[in-house]
Amino acid sequence: MSSQKTTNLNLHKWIGTDNVKRIEFNENWDTIDAQIKGNSDKTGVLTNLETTDKSNLVNATNEIKQESVAHKADYVKHSGEATTTNSSNAYSVTLSPAPTSYVNRMGVVVTINADSTGAATLNVNGIGAKKILKANGTAVSNLKANGIYTVRYNPSADGGTGAFILQGEGASGNAIASDLLSGKTATTDAGEITGSMVNRGAMTITPGTTNQVIPDGFHNGSGIVLGDPDLIAANILSGKNIFNVAGSLVKGKGYATGIAYLDSSYKFTVSGLAFTPSIVIAQRNSTADSQSWYKVLFKNEFLSNYQFSSEVKGFGVVHGNSTGMSGLFERTTDNASNQSSWTANGFTMFTYAHSYMGSGIAIKWWAFE
Repeated sequence: MSSQKTTNLNLHKWIGTDNVKRIEFNENWDTIDAQIKGNSDKTGVLTNLETTDKSNLVNATNEIKQESVAHKADYVKHSGEATTTNSSNAYSVTLSPAPTSYVNRMGVVVTINADSTGAATLNVNGIGAKKILKANGTAVSNLKANGIYTVRYNPSADGGTGAFILQGEGASGNAIASDLLSGKTATTDAGEITGSMVNRGAMTITPGTTNQVIPDGFHNGSGIVLGDPDLIAANILSGKNIFNVAGSLVKGKGYATGIAYLDSSYKFTVSGLAFTPSIVIAQRNSTADSQSWYKVLFKNEFLSNYQFSSEVKGFGVVHGNSTGMSGLFERTTDNASNQSSWTANGFTMFTYAHSYMGSGIAIKWWAFE
């Protein structure tokens, strides 16, 4: 009978003085058989392995490891990942396992360590710096610190020299610089653009006598065209139309008055009237010498309507009576120095050749259209 047992499977173990029994051998074999069966159930059948080498578990495991290492080094099937270092806009990363060359569609996921300030390049494991481009071929120049970007290598890009193409930028559109507000930026099918549209804000337009061009640019919707409460029909001359407001005002005859001073030829001149006068009344009325004088000047066509001779331009009154009346009539046949005259916006009146009508004498006048 065994006096000892093994450590792991508790098999019978004998020393020199033990009597050996057959049943103990059978028990040992039964224990070993059960243990082997249990191990087989746990490890499976080797022929069921999907590895090429099915000879044993060690070889199969090694084969799996080798394929895993090869897959890890395949940066086409899965992208490498690293945080960049940079010198200005030249960025570098180190991948492990280390690639030895750039291959078509090789992918890298980079975390940018610092903002770019211009066109950026990427150098992977010292293979060589390559431009980072957008899908449309324009340079990537706005990388941001802590931004995560995915790029894939295209050997045909950048004129066949190869470049990393930024993935998933998503920009599109057909806007141009003049469509975008000045100072703003956007990315379109043509690449990144900077706006040039002038910001006009809120414009105020004052109507005038000519058309005014509304300048192109951005208008914020608060601009106005000035209105005027006086823009009504009653304030617009009949027959005129201002901004589709038809006038109804009937214009009266023009009128003006003032003070003028005689020259050495017994005349005074008025100009700058807003109308062409047809009748002028003049008066000298001085309290200093008690000499009063009046004259009415008519256009010839006006006088002819009132049965005056067509030669008569005007007539005057001295001292408030008709004494010497015939000498105060002014005629077209008179000497030129004794004649009054008309202009489109004024007149020159000859008064009366007399000592009290000398140069510098003030004359009050009234003019009528």
